[in-house]
Amino acid sequence: MKKITFILLALISGTVFAQNSANANAAVNAKIVEPITITLSSGSLDFGTFASPESDAAVVLTPAGQRTFPENSEMLIGAYLDVSVPEFTVSRDNNVTTQYSIGLAVTDQPDGVSVSDLKHSLEGSAYSAESFTVGGTLNVPAGQTAGTYEGTINVTVTYE
Repeated sequence: MKKITFILLALISGTVFAQNSANANAAVNAKIVEPITITLSSGSLDFGTFASPESDAAVVLTPAGQRTFPENSEMLIGAYLDVSVPEFTVSRDNNVTTQYSIGLAVTDQPDGVSVSDLKHSLEGSAYSAESFTVGGTLNVPAGQTAGTYEGTINVTVTYE
């Protein structure tokens, strides 16, 4: 009888003390990189000095700093050949192999004229360079009033 009681007690105790939960662990990892930044190194998007056109005209300034006028245009003034393009420097974490995207926008159009078709010097290449320049097109209406016109472009870089 003692053996039967002991066996019953062992079976009941095993049931009472049976494990009804389990645990497992997983590691938590994160790699935080330096934020990407951009600064204007030099220059501005300066289309230079030229004569008012007889008909609507688009003055193109490439990211390489080369200005062109419409064909057969009398806008070029030989003594005023100076133009400039802005150069931007990108700082990013060098411990990650990543590219970045570039966003270009005109945030403040000059009165009477407009800037369009902004382009950067990294077009068609991997955006991993430390610096780049920006060009665009200045749309000038026929007979535009003489004066100095100013506006603003915005350049954004983002990790991809």
